[in-house]
Order: sequence, then C-alpha cells, then structure tokens
Amino acid sequence: MKILNPFYTLATVLVIFIISIFLLSNQSYNLINQQNQNKQYEQLALKYNKLNKAWKNRSKTIKAINYAIKTAKIKNVNITKNQHLAKIQINNTTSAKIDKFLQKILNETIVIKKLSFSNRSLTMEVGY
Repeated sequence: MKILNPFYTLATVLVIFIISIFLLSNQSYNLINQQNQNKQYEQLALKYNKLNKAWKNRSKTIKAINYAIKTAKIKNVNITKNQHLAKIQINNTTSAKIDKFLQKILNETIVIKKLSFSNRSLTMEVGY
C-alpha cells in the first residue's frame, strides 16, 4: 500500500475548506435577504392591522350612524344589527335630510357594503 502524499492531503483539505467558505457566505447572503423580506412583511402586516382596526371598529361605526341620524333629524329609521352587518332603512323623509345624512356617513371611516336611495327613502348596509 502506498503512503499518501501529504501535499495532496493538504491540497484536498484546502479545496474543501475554500468551497465550504464560499457556500457559507452564499447562505449568509440568502439569510440576510430573507430577514429583510420578513421585516417588510411585518411592516405590511402592521399597516394592514392598523387599517383594519380603523375601518372595522363596531362601536365607532354605530356611533357614527347614530350621530348622522341625530344631526340629520330623521325620525323614520329602522336599524337592524347583526354580528357583522347593520341594515339602515329610512322611509318617508325629505331629500334634504337624506342628503345631510349621506354627507355625514360618507365622510366617516366605515365600510358601506350596499347603498340605494331615492327621493324619499334610503337603504344601506354597513359592515363592521
């Protein structure tokens, strides 16, 4: 059996060491990219969460609806509240009052799912 030349052994170890360092640096670059991408996703999720809280706040939506009804001085209002939806029906009122009500509602941060109105009536579905 021949004895291995120490030069070949040393050269093989050196080549394996250089390849390992190259692969490690490549993986660390990939890791840094993934961390940056995760930070961007976190920021996007926080932004979405803030918008969701602002637009889908049940108590704020109900207060805005009640305030708009009071300021428009509307008497014939039927409000049906479900878990995720409020249906508002206004019948037999003047178009000026409906216009004032719509101005107040459309300037609020609420989710309007359905809106139909005529000269003397209004039907609206609001989500929260």
